[in-house]
Amino acid sequence: MLSQLEELERQNLADSLMTNDSLAINLCDYFDNHGTPNERMRAHYMLARTYTDRGEAPQALEEFMKSIESADTTAADCDFSKLSRVCGQMAQLLFENNLPRNAISVFKDAYHYSSKAGEGAVAVEYYAQQARCYYDLNLPDSSFLIENNAIRMFQEYGDTLSANTEKGPVSYFLAKKGNFSQAKAYIDSYEFHSHLNKQTIEQNENWKLLYYYKGVYYLGIAECDSALYYHYKTLYTSKSPNNLALACKGLYETYAMLHKNDSVAKYALLYASNIKKETNTSSTAALLSIQHLYNYHSYKSAAESKAIEVMRSKQRNVILLLFLLIALTVSAYVFYRLRKYIRLVKQRIRAKYASDIHEYSVVKDALREAKGKNAFHEHLAIRAQSNLEDFKKDIENTQNKYSEEDCWGLSDVLQNSSIVRHLRDKAAKGEKPTDQELVEFRNKVSLFLPETLTTLFMKKKGISTKEKYICLFVFARFSPKEICILMGTKSANLSNTRKRLNGKLFGSNGSAKEFDEKILSFPQISHL
Repeated sequence: MLSQLEELERQNLADSLMTNDSLAINLCDYFDNHGTPNERMRAHYMLARTYTDRGEAPQALEEFMKSIESADTTAADCDFSKLSRVCGQMAQLLFENNLPRNAISVFKDAYHYSSKAGEGAVAVEYYAQQARCYYDLNLPDSSFLIENNAIRMFQEYGDTLSANTEKGPVSYFLAKKGNFSQAKAYIDSYEFHSHLNKQTIEQNENWKLLYYYKGVYYLGIAECDSALYYHYKTLYTSKSPNNLALACKGLYETYAMLHKNDSVAKYALLYASNIKKETNTSSTAALLSIQHLYNYHSYKSAAESKAIEVMRSKQRNVILLLFLLIALTVSAYVFYRLRKYIRLVKQRIRAKYASDIHEYSVVKDALREAKGKNAFHEHLAIRAQSNLEDFKKDIENTQNKYSEEDCWGLSDVLQNSSIVRHLRDKAAKGEKPTDQELVEFRNKVSLFLPETLTTLFMKKKGISTKEKYICLFVFARFSPKEICILMGTKSANLSNTRKRLNGKLFGSNGSAKEFDEKILSFPQISHL
């Protein structure tokens, strides 16, 4: 079927007369069910061309519209070049059947699609065709403006022949405006330097308007003999009612200038007669009917598109509502679990708090009992006093830090404390801590040090303050990179310091890594 469609297209390009519509109808039926949008457009275009050659304008217009409707202008492979030609020939059909206003709209579509196809010169041709439509609508200024713009655009594309071809109609306007010198120049360009030649004049009625333009020019400069010659030439060489009407109009205007009233009356009547013939086109009513039907379908399609858009909007709103409900449900569940977890943490902290109060009371009683005994047990009293102070500090810290620590587990108290997280953030940003922050860090970590480590590097002599902070950072699980940033030292220096601390604290010559492992082997006191 595709090969048959291509054969029809070759006949159309060869300008062969296409009168057999059976094949084109079969192709339309096939591609409407099995073809792509481009193939459907091409099939209906060939059927429209067939009806055009058969002189069946209403059917041709209907198929042109179906061809345009078949195209998918949103697709990447849309054949805009072919679509522009469909619109151009449909607009030409409308113009030839005295529907210039509708033709303008379709010529604009043809111009738009040609531009999208990258065929600028072809697009300008469709743009120029609008001038004739505006002239038929009795809008000569608009027609004159479009013709001048078309000439300029053709010249920008370097198409001098087409630019000069558009100068013919412009010469008519110039002569009517009294600009006879430019009108003569335009007529010469139109006659001798355009697509116009003897053969085209004989084949195309529109080219024969050259004689009418020249007649108008000579009438304007009062050379009535030359004006009569060219108007009569238009009259005797033309067949279209439009050309005949213009020739009669030119003759009665010329005879009016010569004051020959009989000839004026004669050609005025002939002008009116040809105008009537031109307007009495048999297919115009049917074309208008189809145009109204096409407009109805266009409005219906627009309404259906709006309805689909509204439906999709409702679907989007429903999906959004469901998403919000799911989000609210998940949020409520997370909030519930979080509250449950916080309650559990608070219960643990309260239990630990109560335990510390109990231990405090026990130790206090033991201290009172120890003080009442002899000096032999004095060292026990001293140790109990120390433990009592520790428990007192734990209780105070629990009371002070309750709001801070009730949102995470007790086993990670040190790691999640505000000062440790703050110093990690500073290390990540490459910033050094202040002295006050280091003191706060030391006090915090000291609460979690076992007694053995406290004795080793907090109370032992010969350990510098910097070395003590390094030990505390290692115990708090800071990485060597973070320690270097926070202590303002180089990696090599930090490694050597940790090696020296191996000897000072543990009496061995191990590596820096071994030192870290020894420090980290001591358990943190995580149950305050």
